[in-house]
Amino acid sequence: MNYKNKFHIIILISLVLVCCKQKDSAKTGVDKKTDLTETQTETVSLALSKKVSDVKQSNEEKEDKDDKKEIIVNSDTLTVSGKSIVFFTISQPEYDSYSLDVNSGVDEVLSDFNYHSNQVADTLKKSGYELTMTASRFIRFKMDNGTEKLFDRLASDEHIVGRVYSDGIKTITSYGVGTDIDIITEFTEFRNIK
Repeated sequence: MNYKNKFHIIILISLVLVCCKQKDSAKTGVDKKTDLTETQTETVSLALSKKVSDVKQSNEEKEDKDDKKEIIVNSDTLTVSGKSIVFFTISQPEYDSYSLDVNSGVDEVLSDFNYHSNQVADTLKKSGYELTMTASRFIRFKMDNGTEKLFDRLASDEHIVGRVYSDGIKTITSYGVGTDIDIITEFTEFRNIK
């Protein structure tokens, strides 16, 4: 059985469990709390990880495998230079590829990510850094010494959001939502790296 079929079976089982809970609630007339159980949470997490992995594999198959060292520049590449902070997130087609069950968790992650990113935007801009929000798969950094660094947003199967900090000399990546305090701390630590 391939992974795609296993993924669909896991989602189907999750939906059956949710339907059974709703049916029980309708029979008893008692509304039950609809928190996800640990197994359902693991299922949503597994499904999310699998979908990101599927999209990553699909995109990798589209790359030219003969020329791995060349920087890939296409319509899905964002190019930045100088002092930049790039907030990255999933694309609309990736979001649409998730099941409705998984989308509720993705919506919460995206909402938190956007909220905390907006909370720190003015502070980061005042530090002289250009801020960009993108769903582009590739982010090409033009460094001050003339070299380029390429970041592949789908390099992590576990995270759908994060940030890349660049000062034109170095870059660091931070995956996950991060609170406003986390982002300011990351930024301060990044600036202190020699």
